[in-house]
Amino acid sequence: MRFPPSTVHLGPLTRKFVSGAVWEGTDKFPAWQDWADEVEEALNFLERESHIESFFSVARAGKTPQHRDACLAKTRAAPHLRRNGFRMRSGSPPRSRQHEG
Repeated sequence: MRFPPSTVHLGPLTRKFVSGAVWEGTDKFPAWQDWADEVEEALNFLERESHIESFFSVARAGKTPQHRDACLAKTRAAPHLRRNGFRMRSGSPPRSRQHEG
């Protein structure tokens, strides 16, 4: 079976995000049109904030769909935070000495 299904149409940023990613084809991402639309909206936000390339480099390199989904989960919160006056200064939180942000 081909994923995404032929009934799911990817936007240009989602297509770029999926194409050649380490996890491409390992699961049904994105299996539904609503999911594909939500991902495209989140990626558009990152592009407007000038963080799309740093996001791609981290999220596409992750070896598992779980890593990809964790990266996407962070992007879902970003527009809400932005509307409430918070600014993104980088594509990921600051690091501590032992742990990545």
